Amino acid sequence: MLTIGESASPNPAVPAASDPDPYAGTPLQGGDGARPEDSDAFAEEALGIDPRRLLEITRDVCVLIGEYRTEMGLEYGNPEPRWGSWAWWRRIARSEYAGRFAHRYLTGYGGVFDAPGGNLSLGVPARFVATRAAGHADNLVGTDPFVAAMPTDISNKGEAALSREVEEKLQEELTRSNIRGVVREAIRVALTENDSVIKLTWVTQKAQRPELRPVAVYVESGARRSEMGDGRSTSDGGAMADGGAITDGSAASDGGATPDGNATSDGSAMADGGGMGNGSTTPGGFDPVALLAGMDAEAMGAANAAARAAAEPLRTPKGDFIFQHDDIVLCLAATNTGEFQALYAPGDPVPEGQYVQARLKKEPAFVFDPATMLGPDSKPVFQTVPGLIGTDTIQDCLVGAGLQVEDFLYDIKQPKLMDSPLQVHVYDDELDRVLAAYGHSSDPAEKYAPLKAGLNFPAPEEDSPKSGASMPKREHGEYYNTQGSSIRRKCNVHECYYRVRLHPDDANETWLFLVLDYARQVPLHAEYLGNMRMKSPPFRILRGLESVPSRAYGVGIYQKFHERNLAVDYWFNRAKLKTTKNASADFMKVDAFIEAQDAQEFRMGGTEIYRVKSELNDRPLGPSNPVIWRENLHDQNQLEWEMIQKIIQTGQIEFGIADIGQLQDEGAQIAKDATATATRNVERTGNTLQRATENMMAEDLTGLCELAIDLILENADLETLRFSPGGQLLAGLNRDEIRDLPRQVRLLLTKARSSESLANNQQAVAMIQQYDAMRPSMQKQVRFAFIAMLRSLDVQDADDILVEPSDEEIQAEGQQRPPPPNPHLGESIGIKLADLLPSEQAQALQQIGIQADPQRGQGGGQSGQSQQSAQQGAQQSTSMAPMTPMTSPQVLPNPSAAA
Repeated sequence: MLTIGESASPNPAVPAASDPDPYAGTPLQGGDGARPEDSDAFAEEALGIDPRRLLEITRDVCVLIGEYRTEMGLEYGNPEPRWGSWAWWRRIARSEYAGRFAHRYLTGYGGVFDAPGGNLSLGVPARFVATRAAGHADNLVGTDPFVAAMPTDISNKGEAALSREVEEKLQEELTRSNIRGVVREAIRVALTENDSVIKLTWVTQKAQRPELRPVAVYVESGARRSEMGDGRSTSDGGAMADGGAITDGSAASDGGATPDGNATSDGSAMADGGGMGNGSTTPGGFDPVALLAGMDAEAMGAANAAARAAAEPLRTPKGDFIFQHDDIVLCLAATNTGEFQALYAPGDPVPEGQYVQARLKKEPAFVFDPATMLGPDSKPVFQTVPGLIGTDTIQDCLVGAGLQVEDFLYDIKQPKLMDSPLQVHVYDDELDRVLAAYGHSSDPAEKYAPLKAGLNFPAPEEDSPKSGASMPKREHGEYYNTQGSSIRRKCNVHECYYRVRLHPDDANETWLFLVLDYARQVPLHAEYLGNMRMKSPPFRILRGLESVPSRAYGVGIYQKFHERNLAVDYWFNRAKLKTTKNASADFMKVDAFIEAQDAQEFRMGGTEIYRVKSELNDRPLGPSNPVIWRENLHDQNQLEWEMIQKIIQTGQIEFGIADIGQLQDEGAQIAKDATATATRNVERTGNTLQRATENMMAEDLTGLCELAIDLILENADLETLRFSPGGQLLAGLNRDEIRDLPRQVRLLLTKARSSESLANNQQAVAMIQQYDAMRPSMQKQVRFAFIAMLRSLDVQDADDILVEPSDEEIQAEGQQRPPPPNPHLGESIGIKLADLLPSEQAQALQQIGIQADPQRGQGGGQSGQSQQSAQQGAQQSTSMAPMTPMTSPQVLPNPSAAA
C-alpha cells in the first residue's frame, strides 16, 4: 500500500533519527497504529515513494482524466454527453433501445417528431439487436464449458496430467463465476452501443454472524487439562456427550448440572468418559471439585466464570472458529518434519516414517492435535460459548461486471486498450466504506492539503455522485433524491490503473493501482498492481457489429442503422398522424335534419334519434348523398409504406437475419419445389455475414478468458488444493511456476460449429467412401483433388485419412482386373413377341411361368386374337420391368393376356 506519512528525511524510506516518528498516528491497515515492520501499509519502505511524488502522480492522473473526458464528449457531473460526440452515439443507442426518443426533438428532421403522439418508433434496430445477440451468445457461451485453457498435445505424461488438473480447476471456477451471464449481456450492449467494457475481479467478501444461541467450538488442547479417574485427560476438565460446556462446575451425562448442583461425591468419571476426579486441577491452580463443596450460589457463579475463562476457543490461521460439525481431512505426514505426503483413507496401511494427520477441511492449514483426534478413545474437545461472533464467507470467486460508457475512461484514440496508459473505473461509494476497505481509519485529505501547494492541481469539483451507475434510470421510474443522508456521505471514486515510472531513473514503467477521491483530488490508496495478484488492468473491450480501423472500440447496429431508422420512424409517424382526427374535418347537411328546423342542437355520440328528410335537393339521402361525412385533409401515400418495408428488408439482409419471406416479398421468383434450397442459401448467406462478427467477438472474449484464467490461478488457494482430490499436482507449484504454465486459451464454439460441422462431416464421409471405392490407379491420379476438397471442409489430417496406394497395389490391380461391367445392365427394352423366333418365344414365356405348346409354337394352333392379346401384354410388361442380361432379348408378357 502507498498510504504515505510525513518525513523530513532526505530519503523518505528512512526517517532521520532526530525527526519525529513519521508513522505516529497514521491510519494503517487494521487501524492499530502499527509501524511498517508490523504492517505493509506504508510505501516509504515498501516502494520508496515520496509523499510529494505521490501527489504529483495524482495531479497527472487528474489532468489525463479531464483530457479523456473531453475526447469522449463527457462533462464531469453532467449526465448528458455533447451532441454528436463519441459518447453521444452510445448514449443515444442506449436510450432508443430502452424506448426513449426525446432527443429527436433536436435532430431537425421536421416537425412530425414535435407533434403530439408523433415521436413513436417501430423499433426496427431493437429486433436486429435481439436476434443477433441471442444467436451470438448461444454460439459463443451457450455451452458449459465454453472455453479451454490448457494445451492438449503434450507428450510428457506428467505434464499432461498437470495440464488436465489445471484445466479441471479452471473450468470449476469459471462455472462458479457469473462470467457467462456477464458476457451474454455484454454482447447485447456491444451490438447496441458499439462496444461494451467488462471488468473482472476476484472478490473475497465476508460478513460477521452473531450466534443467538450458545454454540460448541473447539478449544485449545491442553488449555484446561485434568487427570480423570481412568487415567485419561481432557482439555476442558470434563467433556460431555453433546460437546457442551459445564455451566456450574459439576458434570453430568448430558452436559448439564446434577439436580442438586453439586459434583459427584466420589469424583468418578462421567457416563461419557469425561469427568473430573478429586484433586483435578486446571492452569492457575483452580480446583473446581474442592471449591464447589459448601459454596454458595454467588461463589459458585464466580467459579463457573473462572472455569469458562480458563479455555479460549481456538481460531484457525484465518481467524475462523472450528465448530462441532466441521469436516476433517485425514492425510499422511512425515514423522520427522510433519510435512504433507498424501491423502489417507481409514483402513489403509501407514508407511514407515509417516503418521496420520488430521486437518480442518475448510482450512487445511489448521492441524489438530493427534492426541485429541486420532487416539482410540480420543475425541475433539468442544466448549459451548454464548454470544459467539462467527464469520461467513459471502463470496470467494471470480466476479464480472459490465461498465457503462460514462463510468470507464481511457484513451479512445489507441488501437488497443492495453496501449492506453490510464484506465479508470468511476463509481460512487461512501467514503467510510472506501477507507475501511483499504485499511484506513481516517480521511487523509487534511494530511495531503499542505503538500498540494505549488503542484497546480485542477480546480476541485462538487462533491456529489457523478458516475453513470448512480444516475437515475428514468425510463424505469427512478428519480434522484439529493436530500438523502446516504447520498451526502458518498464520494466520487476513481479507481485508476496507471502505467508510470515511479522514479525518474526507473528503466521500465510499472502499473500502479491508485484510488482517488476525484472531487477533492485526494489519493485514498495506492499499490503496485503486481502485488495485487494481477498482471494487467482487469478491463477488456467487447466490440459490437464490426471494428473501427486503428481503434480499440467498434460500431454497433444502432449507429450503423441510425439514418435509416430515422427515415422509417419519420414516415411511420407521418402516416399515423394522417389517420388521426387531427388531420380530418367533419361535415353535416343541416337542412337534412327535421329537428334542425326546430333549433334542436345536434350532438354526436349521444342516444338521441334524429329524423331526416327522405331527399334533399331532389336527391335521395343515403350512402351516395350522406347527411354527415368526414374528409381527410392529408392524402394517404402508399409509397411511404413501401419505402418503410424496403428499408427494413435491406437492413435484415445487411445484418444477416433475413429469411425466405423477405426474398419473396422483394419479388424473387422462387418456385415452390426450390423453397428448401433457397432457404438454405439465405441461411448460408446470413451465417457468412454473422461469422465475421462472431470471429471478432471470439477474439475479444479470448482476451477476456485469458484475464479470467490469470485471476483464477493467481488467487488459487494452494493449501486447500493440496488436500482436495485432484489438486495435488497444482498445489505442488509455487507462484512463479503457476505464472509460467503453458496455456492455449481458446473458445470451444461448440454450438456455433455443430450444425455446420455436421453438414461438412457428412460430405467428408461421402468423399472418403467414394475415394475408397476407386481402383488404386485411379486413387493415385485423383488423390490431390480429394485432399483439397477435404481441407475445404475443415477436415484435419486429410493426408493421413486418404491413404496413397503403393506401386505393388497398382501392379496387382492390372493382374486381377475384373471384366468390364455390362453397359446394358439395368436397362429395359420393348419388343413384340411375334418378332421373336419360336425358340425365343418359348424361352421368354417359360421365364414368366407359361409353358408354350410346341404345335402352337409352329403356327398351327394359336388363334390370331389370342396371339395378338399375348403380344400386347408382352409389349406392355416389357416396357415396365428391367431385363436380366441374356443371349437373346427377354419378353415379359402379361400372364392373363398370354393365358
